[in-house]
Amino acid sequence: NRSPEIDEKAGLAYVLGTEKDPREQHVYRVGLDGTGFTRLTTEPGTHTLDLSPDGTFFVDTFSDSKTPPRTALARVDGSRVAIVDAPTNELAEYRLGVTELSSFTGADGTLFYTRLLKPANFDPNKKYPVVVFVYGGPHIQVVKNAWGVSSLLDELMASRGFLVWSMDNRGSWGRGHRFETPLAGQTGKVELADQLEGVAQLKKLPFVDPARIGIWGWSYGGYLTLYAATHAGDTFKCAVAGAPVSDWKYYDTIYSERYMKTPKENPAGYEASAPLTSAANLGTRLLILHGTADDNVHLQNSIAFVDALMRAGKDFTFVPLPGQKHGPRDPAARLYSNRRFLEFFEKNL
Repeated sequence: NRSPEIDEKAGLAYVLGTEKDPREQHVYRVGLDGTGFTRLTTEPGTHTLDLSPDGTFFVDTFSDSKTPPRTALARVDGSRVAIVDAPTNELAEYRLGVTELSSFTGADGTLFYTRLLKPANFDPNKKYPVVVFVYGGPHIQVVKNAWGVSSLLDELMASRGFLVWSMDNRGSWGRGHRFETPLAGQTGKVELADQLEGVAQLKKLPFVDPARIGIWGWSYGGYLTLYAATHAGDTFKCAVAGAPVSDWKYYDTIYSERYMKTPKENPAGYEASAPLTSAANLGTRLLILHGTADDNVHLQNSIAFVDALMRAGKDFTFVPLPGQKHGPRDPAARLYSNRRFLEFFEKNL
């Protein structure tokens, strides 16, 4: 969906925003002169916007963490005309876990948002192992009040007796430019510090086993997993890094230089932020998965990191996924990758 949508004749813009809560997305109306800012959607959750050509209606597809997407027709004053599509929940026959959205305040006063997936048969008197799922980088938000915020892989983990926990650290999407800028010049440091504050809060929950916390992520999340495994390995009993960046000098310049400047301009930042330079400090059990045809995060990232681990005499598991790109798309490769992922956590956590 496009945002903003403009009704030039009426002098109005219709936009999507997170003013109510960064975990939610709502439809707003505002005058082209900046006046009359008004929220038009009321149901908690995530909404989209598609304005009619004559500016009298808009289509809103909305969901929350417990409700699959429904599509409604609404007038531009926000009043609903009708639900035009409410698809059957294809997962209704399955016993899914319960996703809980929460928050905590960091040491510097920053409010952080979290999500926790509990198994369907959750027992508050038990102590559970936790898998921390991270992304942590720009343009992605993992804590949202939207359908699918807990993935089917998360649900699989929960069905095997794991809690799955995530937070949006500084540097991630959904909180504006000021929230994103702390990672500029040296990625990894701020993101990990925030994640460790979150894990400290997580350990306080009476049903969490503080000695059995693992971490995993893909892409930037794979990068942050490697950074955590080499800078805070004693916090995590095991780690899984999918398609990780091991040094920003290997990544696309249009992205790397946006946040890190060039290696010539910022050599200390590149060195400090690279898990590759800290491979000898690996402090936990590690599995790396990477497609050999990855044209986003090139395989050389993992090969260079594995080489550094080998030279440092570190133990690790490396699983190349032949012919796969940035995420395994072939069903057989995806199934194999997920099985290795799950088996690793079941064995080591």
